[in-house]
Amino acid sequence: MAQFVDLSLRALVKLTPVMGAPKTYLAASIIHDSLNNDIKSKLDKTRFRSDSDTDYETILNRGMSFLRILGGFKSSIIFEKASAICPELKYLAPVDIYGRIVSSGQIMPLKETELCIYASAVAQGIPLIGEPHARGAIYFGATDDEIEAARNLGIMALNMIS
Repeated sequence: MAQFVDLSLRALVKLTPVMGAPKTYLAASIIHDSLNNDIKSKLDKTRFRSDSDTDYETILNRGMSFLRILGGFKSSIIFEKASAICPELKYLAPVDIYGRIVSSGQIMPLKETELCIYASAVAQGIPLIGEPHARGAIYFGATDDEIEAARNLGIMALNMIS
């Protein structure tokens, strides 16, 4: 049970860019508060990412590479438009969302990350986010059955919150 909770908390951290930090904190708190003290004592207390993962250029390059996997040519169009609107927006996704969190294999393997983001996007009815992450999951080795399972999980969650 503790291992499942640890993986669930890692998934929440990875989904922060999709869900938003307040929802991540709330969901983690609800999970934690529902556990008995024995399970709480068995949870991993170490950080997922190392402190060495702080070099800005490394994070930017990792994020840009990851976005190219997801969007190809479309991602460059999005960044050009974002830069024209506000220069800081050009770096928000590649650095702070994809570079620091989503593309970090230290938190959770990339295939599972993409499947979780895809399911979350389905649950929130956001195909613009879901479709690229389904492609990302396939790129990182997901099978058609895994994609379908993530989609069904997202639909189930959508039906529960609707």
